[in-house]
Amino acid sequence: MLTFPWSTPDRSPPLPDHTRRLVEAVRTGRGGGLFPPVIRIYPEGVEADARELAGARDAGLVAAALARPRLAPLVARIERLGAWCEAAAARCNAVIAPRVLAVDNPRLFGALIRAGFVACAAARGAPPDAVLDAMFDGARCALARFVRRLTRDLGGALAAAGVRGPVRDLWIAPDESHNGGERVIRAAFRAGGAWAYKPRPATGERMLLADTGSLFAALNALPSASGAIRLPTLRVVPGGGRERGAYSWQEWIERPRQWGTIRTSARGDLALAACRLPPRDAARFWQRAGALTAACFAFGASDLHTGNLVVGRRRAVREPLAYPVDLEVWLFPVERLIETSLVNDERDRGEHHVGFERAARWCTVGGPVAGFAERPGGLQLRRRTGPWARRETASVVADTRGRVGFAAYAGAYLRGMFDLWTKLVCERDRVTALVRRAARAGIVRVLVRPTAAYAGELDRRVFGGPHPRSRRARLRGRLSREERAQLGRLDVPYFFRPAAGGPLRWIDPVTGAHRAAGRQPAGEPRQPPSAAILTGERFALLELGVALRDALAYVFADLPRRRWHDRRRGVRIAVDAPGRGSVAFDWPEADRRVTYAWRGATVTLDVAALGAAR
Repeated sequence: MLTFPWSTPDRSPPLPDHTRRLVEAVRTGRGGGLFPPVIRIYPEGVEADARELAGARDAGLVAAALARPRLAPLVARIERLGAWCEAAAARCNAVIAPRVLAVDNPRLFGALIRAGFVACAAARGAPPDAVLDAMFDGARCALARFVRRLTRDLGGALAAAGVRGPVRDLWIAPDESHNGGERVIRAAFRAGGAWAYKPRPATGERMLLADTGSLFAALNALPSASGAIRLPTLRVVPGGGRERGAYSWQEWIERPRQWGTIRTSARGDLALAACRLPPRDAARFWQRAGALTAACFAFGASDLHTGNLVVGRRRAVREPLAYPVDLEVWLFPVERLIETSLVNDERDRGEHHVGFERAARWCTVGGPVAGFAERPGGLQLRRRTGPWARRETASVVADTRGRVGFAAYAGAYLRGMFDLWTKLVCERDRVTALVRRAARAGIVRVLVRPTAAYAGELDRRVFGGPHPRSRRARLRGRLSREERAQLGRLDVPYFFRPAAGGPLRWIDPVTGAHRAAGRQPAGEPRQPPSAAILTGERFALLELGVALRDALAYVFADLPRRRWHDRRRGVRIAVDAPGRGSVAFDWPEADRRVTYAWRGATVTLDVAALGAAR
């Protein structure tokens, strides 16, 4: 890639107004995130930002870089975006505070401008006009829809939830976009806290997680069968007006108060922070996490890897819980617990950044595709080739003794799974009716291919070749017409259908209309909705055995011992290998001891009178 020599502001060529504001943001130290960071390679085998561009010297470099002919297409789009921001900010000054809707706000436009800068710098020929148009037009149109919906809902749906404007802060998630540049936006309001704006049709959070009318809320209210359970819930407000169902507002889950450093590098230059709990609180957390795990397994909630499940707290609540904050895939016909993405297999193969990570790894998913490297006389932009380091994580939980994950709390975790499952079994007819009612009103996302499979194709379109880190996730088979249309807008292809069943659909990126999809090259023949879940066949006592086996196999190497009796919780665990073991639960309310045993793929169930089993 290109090398950018140091310059000084007085020697820099003149730039148009909005672009000059970006340079000034860098000069004054407000521009962190607007341009690629300076990165370095650490001995731990990861890359991380050594610093963001800031100060007069970096501002001179940025100004000289943006004055290059190669960057002219980017400057033109920055000017159009800046002009739109000024006009939009003037129109909606009653709902968005001053200086929030501004082109030099890195929380709003950092990922966009950074991606455009790298795309122009990395282009092998002429700057990619079509790529820049897709980036900037998509972002501007998506933000315009957000502002329109925000203005309407602050006088309606959000106001009814106790939210009052103006918006004091906006942050756009830098992850992949869908449906014409749409991304999750965090909006912090003057009153009512922060909310996540979710612009997509899937209704998993509303059907499973909402405070009122959801499956989780109903299960919390049902009588205990073998022990108390507490599933997470949050406030969910469907969008208003004619677009009801096209988007929703969801309470933002905040960082837990129990937060601290759980790992430091040998030289002290890397540190990782996460939720850190005293042992008693950790046991309670993991018992509740076990109940959530069983509920996700029961209702086919999937794709709950790092980022889609976070450990945090609701506003004004002290205790942290695990919250599925991106629950688009539900009613999936899961056969193994690993298909929820909450846990991995016993070898931690593939993507190990699952919902409940078992190790405090330095690496994370995502990260910038390129960054600056220090060179004599300037900075050189280069592609990142190693994994990106994280400074904090919401998918790792440690205790104050340094133990990570649920291995040390396996008795509590498994007890939570069992107590949730017995409630499903005892209330099977009522739960089945609730699931069917949710399915009749819901929408479920269908993953035609894993999201990672599209990464190489998107890199090829933006940079002219796959990113070195995405080569193992190349697309296999021919792309469908719908996939090509969405990839052409730099979106990750998105498909959905009614949760009760029906034709596959997609959103036309140009018109926004919902259209029937043609035949898709599905790599995974199993798609939601699951008939076994809709009919209640799933909610049988034996069905839990596979999930128990997979949970213990995942943490087998970390278990403090192979056999123990958790007398307080009535759990007996005996494991000889990842695929061989048993777990028994005392069920005093039913005067039963329920024992699951497995050897390989075979799982057996034994139910005996509790008095006789002693």
